[in-house]
Amino acid sequence: IGRIQIEPFNLVLPVGLGRAFVESLDQSWQFIRDTLDFLGMLVRGKGSRDAVGGPIRIAQVAGSALRWSPSVLLYFMAFFSVNLFLLNMLPIPVLDGGHVLFLVIEAVRGEALSLRVQERLLKIGVSALILLMGYVVFNDLLRVFTR
Repeated sequence: IGRIQIEPFNLVLPVGLGRAFVESLDQSWQFIRDTLDFLGMLVRGKGSRDAVGGPIRIAQVAGSALRWSPSVLLYFMAFFSVNLFLLNMLPIPVLDGGHVLFLVIEAVRGEALSLRVQERLLKIGVSALILLMGYVVFNDLLRVFTR
């Protein structure tokens, strides 16, 4: 019985340090564009919830990447790092982007938001993150148990 095996083709060419740096910047910007495009699709309701994963999905994808090759795992790690950076920079209180937002508001107003307002916004941010984490873990478990 014949089998067809499909494997990704990765052409790896040795390059100098300068060229590698430029390529890494280009690839990082592509990751950022792709991630922002996908987040936009999610907000508009056009993105697939299957593409959103939590810790279980991340571990599964990392394991699959390692089975392909160590270089594919490194590629996934770079992609994942850029995604974490972007998510951390969202203007949600509790995240770094939320702190930046508070600083921008303070710069525009000339004074900081009251501690009471900051506390309420932080509680909303924590609640939103807990809901998001619950959603992605639920999706992960649903994916695992409905296979």
